[in-house]
Amino acid sequence: MLDELAVARPSLLVVDEAHCISEWGHDFRPDYLRLGAAADALGRPTILALTATAAPPVRDEIVERLGLRDPALVIRGFDRPNLRFAVERFNGEGGEERKLRALADHIAAAQPPGVVYVATRRQAETLAEALCGPELRAASYHAGMKGAERDRVQERFMDGDLDVVCATTAFGMGIDKADVRWVAHSEVSELRGYAETEGCRRAFILSYFGEPFEPPCGNCDNCESGRVRAAAAEDALPFVVGARRPRAVGRGRRPALRRRRGGGAVRRGRLQDARARGGARAGAARPA
Repeated sequence: MLDELAVARPSLLVVDEAHCISEWGHDFRPDYLRLGAAADALGRPTILALTATAAPPVRDEIVERLGLRDPALVIRGFDRPNLRFAVERFNGEGGEERKLRALADHIAAAQPPGVVYVATRRQAETLAEALCGPELRAASYHAGMKGAERDRVQERFMDGDLDVVCATTAFGMGIDKADVRWVAHSEVSELRGYAETEGCRRAFILSYFGEPFEPPCGNCDNCESGRVRAAAAEDALPFVVGARRPRAVGRGRRPALRRRRGGGAVRRGRLQDARARGGARAGAARPA
């Protein structure tokens, strides 16, 4: 098929959800690793790689894997001041039961539509069944469902026929729905750093994307409680914003990056490759 496409001499190759090419990220898809070779087979047309969730190391890996030469990186801000971030903790005996009860109470009182992320397929089905009733339209979504069933749930959610989707992380990519009012995470195994930080949660999240923020934000539970009064310490953030370190790459020397931020300064180099770390604690991370 690539040979047939090459005959047409395409002038543009668009890679959507480009973060899936990164082995560092959570959404890695092995087939994306073939895109660099595909671009070569097509005669190296202009490449447009799009993503809304790439942390700095992922952006660098997109450039490396696609073999981009002196690319222009256009990065818009990730801050959404209207979003509130909060964590509720349910420790000790009966914590899991109290958490699920509190989650159900929150959903019943909250304005729909919303999404609840859970850890397993069984949890998605059980919670959706428990929530579904005359006053609330709920459905589950996970990778174990048939494709047609998943499509039907997504279409109902997009059309406003569902109030709540109880899902694993299989749900969400590519969804553009303007009226989602809340997102809840019933498990925080992949969000421990965020859930356990005593600093500004907004600064923590924005640092993941390499974006500086001066707390307090006034719209997260830590800032509202008065615990956050100054800039968060660098070691409390998943990335030290702007930090760089060299790293050997497998396909030769990586080209320098040319970053454009709304016509701002040009910056070159590799941003620090680091992961957010934190201890375990049961709780619900709940952007409202």
